[in-house]
Amino acid sequence: MDRSKITGEMVLAVKMQPNDADAETIRDYLVSLVEVVWNEKEGFSGKRPFGNSGWDWDLYETLVRADFIDGLIEDGDYLEEFDREAGDRLIRLAIKDLRRPVEVKPKNVDVDGLAMILAKNSALVEIGNQNVEKYWKTNIPDFLKDVFREHAKQVIEYMEKGNAQH
Repeated sequence: MDRSKITGEMVLAVKMQPNDADAETIRDYLVSLVEVVWNEKEGFSGKRPFGNSGWDWDLYETLVRADFIDGLIEDGDYLEEFDREAGDRLIRLAIKDLRRPVEVKPKNVDVDGLAMILAKNSALVEIGNQNVEKYWKTNIPDFLKDVFREHAKQVIEYMEKGNAQH
């Protein structure tokens, strides 16, 4: 892996080993850390936010296991040494990317369902507060349904390519 191409989003998506924050990914871990700061306010302990000191080592260990930074894990368990500077740089990059919008990639989007929504929001069709599905079935001519279906397919294809953001 070319480490120079590692992005903050890539770091945020890395799966973690079991940890005191019960976080599945680095993103979850950082969000849990913010949650602890918020909940504990002036009582927050930067030394032991999740009950143990060395909490930042959970992140460094994850980065070493993902081969994002150099390091040595002894006996498969203990983080012996690591490149702290590179780890800090990647965590700062990840924190910066927490500010970015999350990409939305739909799964199993129903073309007709999206077409109905597009029809309801279109100036071409006057639906008002009527039941959209009923109106779709009874009042919209087939040629217009085809236009909305085609538009829906294009929207879904666009979103699946990762171009749409939330």
